[in-house]
Amino acid sequence: MKNRLSLIILTILGTWSLQAANLGGTWVNETSSPRGIRQLTISPQSHTIRVLRRCRRGLCDWGSVNYTSTSRGLLASWSRPRAYRVILAERVGARRLRVIVKRLPYFRGGVRTRILYFRKAGNPYPRQRRFQAFTGRWVPLGYFHRRSLRRLRISMEGGMPRVRAEGRCHHGLCEWGSSRVEYRHGRMVVYWYQRGIERMATFRGFGRDRHGHYRRLKAEILTRLPRGREFREVLYLTRER
Repeated sequence: MKNRLSLIILTILGTWSLQAANLGGTWVNETSSPRGIRQLTISPQSHTIRVLRRCRRGLCDWGSVNYTSTSRGLLASWSRPRAYRVILAERVGARRLRVIVKRLPYFRGGVRTRILYFRKAGNPYPRQRRFQAFTGRWVPLGYFHRRSLRRLRISMEGGMPRVRAEGRCHHGLCEWGSSRVEYRHGRMVVYWYQRGIERMATFRGFGRDRHGHYRRLKAEILTRLPRGREFREVLYLTRER
């Protein structure tokens, strides 16, 4: 298993071989998932990364390990019960990180990959007031694709937008997984990554009530499947009663 771990790390280092920019500081997860990595602390002075993960008893500390600099970010690995954890953290903005997390089991089982996004701790989410108009519970209006979005909840938590989506899957309804949110030219853009399926949804609001909230949303959703297939759809959403 150690040879397998070394091979994966060398492959990543072969692709990204130069020194990374300074990513020092504390970073917190942008999503509201009840489990998973919640916080990263990167120390350039000691060349270490510390990970705090959500678990049943609160926050579990993976401890600090030395990282390796690459051309885009920082690479580190932890020996955890039943599997290694390998993360690659790269900057995607002045105060945002994109973190690829791989779970490598010691014996049987496949490699699992997740993509998470983090923001710099203590930094208010930019343009947070503009997201207020999108907040609420939403459902499709009229026709929708059989595997499309079925229910949407947008809220502000700690000054940061949280988006929870539920859609049709092979086994019925399921959560779309972790999401990250951006604001572009009056539109809210949300990204999801779920077991190799990538989704990008652009939401545009129409009409406002006396509180400044939108009455309707237009959603343009692009779904990319693992083998390169993709499809687009347009939905109109109304507030759930």
